[in-house]
Amino acid sequence: MEFQVKATDQIANIYGVEYRVWDAISECGLQCRMFVQSIAVRDGHDSHLLEQQMYECMPPGRVVKLKDLH
Repeated sequence: MEFQVKATDQIANIYGVEYRVWDAISECGLQCRMFVQSIAVRDGHDSHLLEQQMYECMPPGRVVKLKDLH
C-alpha cells in the first residue's frame, strides 16, 4: 500500500507520546491521517539531506487534542 503524505502543523499526544500529524491520501484516493513519531533511514545511508529538508520544510508544531483535529 502506498500513500502520499504531507506534514501538518499539528502535534497529537497519544498515551503520553507526541506524534506529528500528517495528512495522507492512499493510492485508491482515501483521505486519512497518520500519526508519526519518528522517521528513520537504513544503516549506512546518509540522512543529512533528509534532516535538512525536514528542518527547512516542516511547519512548526502546535499541540492539539485528538478530538480537535479537522
